[in-house]
Amino acid sequence: MLGVLGIALTGICVAQTDYYVATTGSDSNPGTQTRPWRTINHADSAISLGSAGTIVHVAPGTYFESITTKKSGTASARITYVSDTQYGAKLVGAGPGLIWRNWAAYIDVVGFEFDGSVSNNTGGGYANEIPEASHTQFLRNKVHHIDNPGGIHNCCDAVGDFYHGTAPQQALANTFEQNLLYHNNGGAGTGQTSYGDSAGGMVVGWGDIVRNNIIMDQGGGWCVQISHTSTNVIFTNNTLFNCDRGGVILASPSLYQGGINDYTTVTNNIIANNGAAPNNAGTGGLDIYTSGGCGPHDVLQNNLMYGNVPGNVVNNSGCPNIPTGTQTGSNSTTFVNYTGTISGDYHLKAGSTAVGKGTTSCASSLLACAPSVDFSGNTRSLTSLDISAFKFGSTLAGPLPPSGLMTAVSSSAR
Repeated sequence: MLGVLGIALTGICVAQTDYYVATTGSDSNPGTQTRPWRTINHADSAISLGSAGTIVHVAPGTYFESITTKKSGTASARITYVSDTQYGAKLVGAGPGLIWRNWAAYIDVVGFEFDGSVSNNTGGGYANEIPEASHTQFLRNKVHHIDNPGGIHNCCDAVGDFYHGTAPQQALANTFEQNLLYHNNGGAGTGQTSYGDSAGGMVVGWGDIVRNNIIMDQGGGWCVQISHTSTNVIFTNNTLFNCDRGGVILASPSLYQGGINDYTTVTNNIIANNGAAPNNAGTGGLDIYTSGGCGPHDVLQNNLMYGNVPGNVVNNSGCPNIPTGTQTGSNSTTFVNYTGTISGDYHLKAGSTAVGKGTTSCASSLLACAPSVDFSGNTRSLTSLDISAFKFGSTLAGPLPPSGLMTAVSSSAR
């Protein structure tokens, strides 16, 4: 490896910050645009950090590798892995296990497609191993058919923070924004159907920011888990529907913080038609689980919830902040075309109760919760804020493609 590294860096100025990966490349190349590397794994081991940050550009193509990133950036010099064509770089893994395992801090993963169907994935899509992986950004990715073909139990959620033995001692502060997750764990109605824990869509942790994501058609588990290692979370302007077990669970961070999930914001989300799989003992739209699931400073407001089984809010804890300002609606009045799968059109329909009914309220006094853009990168009005990942009138089907590193990550900058 040292010999390869020596070759790779020969003639490259230490200040160089752009490197390239392509399916036509070779890991014995220097990682330039004309002589790219072949694998993202090699990029992680070979890159040198520049003062302005490091960018690894990944060309379109299908990448059959199980990725592990361990090299961290810094707050002022992040490492970014970006698919230069939106969803053009398809990551399928080298077998049924996890596609991307991240042990590093201050990295960004932007614009990739994670496709679990090619290698019959049963090990998860993208995992931040915590507490090592902090201050990361997972942006504008498409994640589908993870835990294929379904029925995964107590394992391997599609995306998120995964605790592996040592509780974090400070906020992780990871960001998940403008991602599309669909048909994971076999899709709704075909995954795990018992009450026990099962593979879900997204798992978030202490201090994470989760905005403008669309999560649908999830077999077995919840759309999103804000639990186990979660508190001080910002969860706003997401669209969640057709997840077998439920929409969102708020549970205690049992490993620290006194076991109270406090200073968490859940606002402006559409949470619809979750928990309806047969024999799945659905936990509703918003499940506030046990006495630690809701703290006195949480803000649970202005979510559009309907069609959840057994109810829109399942409150098992005597929560001091019962959700307020909750809107009502239906599939026909909310969405342009609801199907419950990726085939639908989930832009807001004219006259929807989601239009202009959002809130800028936030449990944190340090950060603004509401995003300034929507799923497609359209500027939001914060004086007439819409509920949903899409602002009303947004017409683009997906996030804007990266037009350069700084553009790609700027919408999530804190």
